[in-house]
Amino acid sequence: MSDDEDAPRRGSRVRKQVDRFAVGASDSSESEEDRPARRAKKAKKAAGATTPTVPKRRRKQGAAGGMGGEKTSERAAAGDVPEGFKDDSPLFNALLSPDVAIQPLVEDWVETYRSAEDEDAERSAVHELVLFFIRCSGLGAEVEVDEALDLDGVQDVIERIQDESVKTNAATYPLINRKIAKTFKSNLDSVVSHLITTLSLGPLLYETSVKTTRSAPILTVLLAWLHVMTTSPLRPIRHTSTYITLKINSALCQITAKVVKEISLKKRQREADNKKGGKRSKEVDSTVKEAEARKEVLHENMREISSVMFVHRIRDADPAIRTECLRELGVWVKRYPETYATSSFLSYFGRGCNDPDTSARLETVKALSSLFSTNAPSSAALRLISRLVEMALRDVDTSIRVNALKVITTIDETGVLQDEDEGQETRESVARLLFDVEPRVRRAVAPFVKNLWDERVAKLTTSFESYKGTKKKRAEAVGETAVQLKPFATLLVETAKAIDDEQPGSSKVALPASDGTTRAAAAVEALYDSFECLQDWQGLVDYLLLDHSSSDEWLLEDDEEDFMIDVLVACIKRDEAKDKTSLMESLPRLLKKHHAEPRRLAALLAIPTHMDLSQYLETRKTKQYEALWDDITKQFLSQTDSAVLTAAVLAISRLATNTSMSAINDTKRRDLDEALFKSLRDAIGGEEVSNMAIDEDTAASFEAALLRLSLVARSRDIVEAMEDDEGDQSTGWTIVTAFAGRAGLGYKEEAKLVEHAVQIVMLHISWMFKRQDERLDARRDEALKILEHFGLERTNAGEAVRRQAFISFLNLHILFRSKLEIAEETQHKLSAAFATAVDRYASDHSTESDLDAEYIFLQLVAVFVGAIRCGAIDVEQSQEPLAHFGRFGPTYDAIVKKLVDVLRDEGIYNPGGATNIVGVIEAALNASFHNFVDGDNEDPAPTVNLARTVASAFVVQGTHFTVLRQIDGNDVRDMHQSLINHTFTLVASFVKQEKTAKGKENKAVLAKRRSRVLAFFRVLVHLVAPLNGKLALELLHTLQTKAEECGAPIGVTKAWDAYRIYEKRLLNIAAKDKGNASAAKTAAPRKAISAAADDSEPEQSEGLASQGSEYGEQDEGAGVDVRAMEVDEGADEEGVEDGADEGVGFDDADHTDTGAIAPQDFGFDLDEHGQLVDLDTRSPSPSQPRRERSVSVEPTAKRRKITKKY
Repeated sequence: MSDDEDAPRRGSRVRKQVDRFAVGASDSSESEEDRPARRAKKAKKAAGATTPTVPKRRRKQGAAGGMGGEKTSERAAAGDVPEGFKDDSPLFNALLSPDVAIQPLVEDWVETYRSAEDEDAERSAVHELVLFFIRCSGLGAEVEVDEALDLDGVQDVIERIQDESVKTNAATYPLINRKIAKTFKSNLDSVVSHLITTLSLGPLLYETSVKTTRSAPILTVLLAWLHVMTTSPLRPIRHTSTYITLKINSALCQITAKVVKEISLKKRQREADNKKGGKRSKEVDSTVKEAEARKEVLHENMREISSVMFVHRIRDADPAIRTECLRELGVWVKRYPETYATSSFLSYFGRGCNDPDTSARLETVKALSSLFSTNAPSSAALRLISRLVEMALRDVDTSIRVNALKVITTIDETGVLQDEDEGQETRESVARLLFDVEPRVRRAVAPFVKNLWDERVAKLTTSFESYKGTKKKRAEAVGETAVQLKPFATLLVETAKAIDDEQPGSSKVALPASDGTTRAAAAVEALYDSFECLQDWQGLVDYLLLDHSSSDEWLLEDDEEDFMIDVLVACIKRDEAKDKTSLMESLPRLLKKHHAEPRRLAALLAIPTHMDLSQYLETRKTKQYEALWDDITKQFLSQTDSAVLTAAVLAISRLATNTSMSAINDTKRRDLDEALFKSLRDAIGGEEVSNMAIDEDTAASFEAALLRLSLVARSRDIVEAMEDDEGDQSTGWTIVTAFAGRAGLGYKEEAKLVEHAVQIVMLHISWMFKRQDERLDARRDEALKILEHFGLERTNAGEAVRRQAFISFLNLHILFRSKLEIAEETQHKLSAAFATAVDRYASDHSTESDLDAEYIFLQLVAVFVGAIRCGAIDVEQSQEPLAHFGRFGPTYDAIVKKLVDVLRDEGIYNPGGATNIVGVIEAALNASFHNFVDGDNEDPAPTVNLARTVASAFVVQGTHFTVLRQIDGNDVRDMHQSLINHTFTLVASFVKQEKTAKGKENKAVLAKRRSRVLAFFRVLVHLVAPLNGKLALELLHTLQTKAEECGAPIGVTKAWDAYRIYEKRLLNIAAKDKGNASAAKTAAPRKAISAAADDSEPEQSEGLASQGSEYGEQDEGAGVDVRAMEVDEGADEEGVEDGADEGVGFDDADHTDTGAIAPQDFGFDLDEHGQLVDLDTRSPSPSQPRRERSVSVEPTAKRRKITKKY
């Protein structure tokens, strides 16, 4: 220790020496021998000290010491203080209670400090507050009374507290403790606010070092402690002290604002007094000077807080501290803008807007809200607008976007955006958020859109008023509603067009979204509460019934009329309370007016689904109800647009649910069925369907007729109408099957009508199955023959027809799975058809998302997987969907993952099923990996994920990952051997091609493909769970033999990393088996890996270190033969039985550090993402009976006996 450190400091105290934390050190900061001496010292000082006078109010509450009185002491004694916090600070204890009265406690302390008659009493009061700061930090360190006023020693005290804190496991400090944080923060805010406010009522807050009656001004003392604490490396101290200091400055801003207001008032009084003769000028001048002096003291303290604490903590590494600084800066700007609404402080908001932490950005936006709402924006504030708009458009956090929109709306109300050069463009970009995919964002932008709408309404009102003076009758017919609805339609249509014209990726994805929400529905949802014209949808009905063909500026354009009809439907749907009987009269008029516009008609046909149809009977409007039926039926039979027909079927289904009019409903439905088949027969004209010459117009007519029939068949049972021959005419079934038979002609213009016919065939059989119709068997066999022919055979049928026939064929077999069995040959055809569909989808699927194609493809996959799950198709056909796991997105994977349960049941519970299941998994893994080898991806993640998924089919796990049942390890061993042979066959093939290849580029390509093949061992690592030690040794022998025979040099390179991990995994399994420990020890390789790899090896060893995080710890020695690793003889029986790896030692060639333990030694490895994964399910100990090769247990679901073998 230097002489400077030995010398006493200015406070006349010698620096306390604290032993640094060491392993095994006691949690206490002092020994038991030192404690009695310290207590005696404290008692001696207390006896010689003058006891401060306790105020009357304090005595009334109780003189238990400190603040809070008996109630606080009782709470602390009762255990209200959470575990881990000391209860020696009554004020801190009181903060933990949600219903404590804070103001009396603060006033008691202020009174104690004010009435202190000597330095000891002052020191005692200050010590109580300093101890409160330490306890608020969640620390239990002690602060001596003498240290409270020693400002030169604050740094040393904080350092000692830090050193003591590292010895203890401190509880989570109160500010971030979830159990108490909310109550604690609220009470702490009140304490700081009341403390500063109470001190400001007297001279205590305004004392300076020059003019003070104390040892030091109280605020100077408190800030001296807090400023030092804010620089602490310990987060609890730094965060808590920063929080308290920020709250102190917030209170100072409020007091300073009052002082400034007082000065302004006094100056006005002085001016008024001077006008009256100046009789009180001296008195007023004295008051103004006194107030200005107080203001200067307050300014000095605020400057100190800003320069010493704020400028550093707002850049703190802890985002919570930065967030607190930005939140309080917003408070300062609002309370005292004269100082803080300046460019020097507003620049911190610019930093906060770009903060990587979400909470910091959110608090910045909230603070800016107060800035723009209370003051005229300055030039520095206006520079933040562009960043606010960007946050509203593109921030990843929805709350930030919502609050940014609130601020932008506030700014727009000031007219600033209208005055700027780019303001109009900014307003348009913000308005587009009305169609954002996030509902909260749409609701937040509603006030902004209303501002835009108000401006347009004001302009149009002026024009309309002048028009009323010239054409009064016409204006009265249009009505005042047009002045409101026309700007609304124009604004929203222009906004929607701007989104469609916008470049991709320039903003958030806009509606329509995948959930089917239309733009009109989104706009109504967001604006309904703010716009009275939307709530009065009857006025919108009247407006839409007008003739909008003229060019008047308050009438709608065609696209605006389309949009407003959608708005009308959304308003009617939204309004659940209003009486909708007026629609009984207006809906037919709307349908009649817009019957030639399919888009509008489809929207209007949705209105009956939102009406209370029972009101037709209650209001005795039966004729209107029948007229509505007739109107909808007429549109259904005359229109050809699929959207209109779908909407009409939904409306008819809604009318059919009106039980009060059931008689009318039955009659109208029979009439509709008769009209459907009559129109179909009339179109055929008695000709033979299979031999008809159908042109494009006729094909379109038949397509619409079959689409109508298909939609009705989806909604209800029409079996009787379908089987009715109408007086020796062809039945509907005969006509439909004849159209389905035309699939073999392969005409493209007939593809849609044939597809509808196939759908009708399947739906008709389904309804007959539900009815248990006596004609079911004959119709089913006929349907299956058609579906099998066009779905599985080679015909001229188009792709869509083949797909629909395939799906319908499987659906019928699922329906009749208890009666029908699919022949083995047919199952192979189904599997081949599925593979063809997958290949076609993979080749046609572009980088852009095609939701329709994806939906159709996933529908086919779901039907195929469902047929396997229910037993309609043998489980062996699972290999095709499994082979593409991880290739087509999460939805495909979620569907295919259901097959794992089928594989598990088949392999574990069905006798003889294990061999077949292993064959399925092997074939799927091979196919998946070949897709990787032949593709462009650099990572075999799909195959690895497939291996992880199917690995769960090998075991049945109980609680705590215990293995209840598992597939026989011999079957898994056979699978591994087959895959190892296949892998090294491919490696040998590439080695041979590489030797004969000419040119460096060709050799490099072949070498790269050979390296990609070796990555297959990453897949095998996940499939070792059922293996025991003996089987692992057999696989090790096969692995090493094939590696030597493949002709590829085995070097310490990145390409062989997966091989070494797999080899080491097998060694670990073998070593865990007590009966095979000696065999594992003597298992020596036939050839050692040379440190200097063969010169023909194209890759170097630098990749090994870079892959450490992917595969786990690698052998460091360059000349290590991993296969020559020996089992440590110290692997005793106890270590083997409990499954630990401590007894397994691996000796490297160049080092003997046996203390290095890899994750694999504990049965774990690192996946490609660097995450620990469980690679092994413990094998049964040798004392347990060996499981049978195929466990004979009654299966959970009865299946047909499997005869096919892999």
